[in-house]
Amino acid sequence: MTVTNYSISTRVLLFDMGLPMIFPSVFLTVVALLPIILLEAFIIARSLRLGTKQVIWATAVANLATTVVGTPISWLLLTILEFGISGLATGVGYNIWSNLFSVTLGAPWVAPRSGGHDGWIIFGAMLFLLIPYFFASWGLEYLVVRAKLVEKTLGDENRLIFRTIGKANLASYMLLAVVWIVISYFTLSF
Repeated sequence: MTVTNYSISTRVLLFDMGLPMIFPSVFLTVVALLPIILLEAFIIARSLRLGTKQVIWATAVANLATTVVGTPISWLLLTILEFGISGLATGVGYNIWSNLFSVTLGAPWVAPRSGGHDGWIIFGAMLFLLIPYFFASWGLEYLVVRAKLVEKTLGDENRLIFRTIGKANLASYMLLAVVWIVISYFTLSF
């Protein structure tokens, strides 16, 4: 009887641990990966006056690096930051301040709430996470695309490449926001 009670309480604890937003983050990125690669390749090729085929490979490698390395590392660093400062939000109950914390600094790991997760908090947390993901993606993809294209075609035009990768990432993260809004509309209860 004691073992059964222990296993039940363990299950309850596991279900009551919150939502690590890495799962919806990676899901969103994977769902939109091909359109993002094509969109960014088009923008980069057009801005740098290169052939689209030439840029697609570099953009694909850069976006895979962001999906496999950049997003998870960004999420991990944000989670460490969240857990480090989460004491600031304790004891305030569920009010506007705790809700604001949940969708901003608490976005990497949405804390459990009485009555379950509110759909709007998950929705807002994911939209907020797109901001730091954008900057991580911009930096990482700049390094990858520059390494793939500079030696072959561009020479030393770092500022132009940096701005171009920024524009391409801005377009792709706007697309990710739209995709998240559509997915949320059909799947989350607000």
